[in-house]
Amino acid sequence: MRNPVRMARLIVGVARLARDLKRLNLVFEINDQIVALRTPEDEAAVVADFASHPIGATALRERHRLGRLDRAVLRALPEDTLGGAYARFLERHDISPDSLPALPVASEIDYIVAHYYETHDLWHVLAGFEADPAGELGIQAFLLAQSRSYLPLFVIAAVLFNTALYGYDDRIRRLDAISRGWTLGRASERIAGIDWRPHLTRPLREVRRDVGLA
Repeated sequence: MRNPVRMARLIVGVARLARDLKRLNLVFEINDQIVALRTPEDEAAVVADFASHPIGATALRERHRLGRLDRAVLRALPEDTLGGAYARFLERHDISPDSLPALPVASEIDYIVAHYYETHDLWHVLAGFEADPAGELGIQAFLLAQSRSYLPLFVIAAVLFNTALYGYDDRIRRLDAISRGWTLGRASERIAGIDWRPHLTRPLREVRRDVGLA
């Protein structure tokens, strides 16, 4: 049986995030509760899904990391490159990569979680979603379509709860973003596990085209 205390903490975390979508730390706390609730069978299923395509299988073997990128170097790149667009996305939304936890990797499931954390904002750029409630719904739907990750469902639930309570007038744009993210995720290549560092200097349109996001 799932631990009822952990389940309650998870629900409370979703409710708190719904009240204030800008509290990134709450997303990490929600994921911590998900991790605590996972069974060995859950973890095995997540790893098997990640390894079910060649790029993911290679990533699990090599465990390459995006890591901390030099924002000044990225900012010097042309804005139409992946790295240049990424730097401008971070600046536009006042996002610091340093706000992400630097997770150690001792197992395959650790690597998968770290990879998703480190590449999340890069996925925003690739899929064309801004870092607002609608954009977050879109990229979470994209992630859900691409992977066996549990966190997107809870983030989507929090943002939809927020929509009902505080953002009802934005409901059409937010729901459209879910539809677009899910459709993109289903139609594009699986991108989880890609080593993005060699692609940062490439034109964004070419990278998008290569993974079916053009």
